[in-house]
Amino acid sequence: MKKQYTEILNLPGVIVKSKKEIEQSLILEVECQSKTAICPHCQRSSHRLHQNHWHLIKDLPWGEKEVFLKINRR
Repeated sequence: MKKQYTEILNLPGVIVKSKKEIEQSLILEVECQSKTAICPHCQRSSHRLHQNHWHLIKDLPWGEKEVFLKINRR
């Protein structure tokens, strides 16, 4: 089922890890497949995770459900 949501979102390099349905909302927890990220301070590629910052972003609705993407910003 998560693979279907990943395909529907069609975001390159992003997969859906989990989904929650709450009343008229659908929350999709998404994750970047890349294990590296660019450090915003030194601009170098890093494998280390320094912090977790979860963000909830409203996407376009699917039918009658509001859709939110839960993203961990490293």
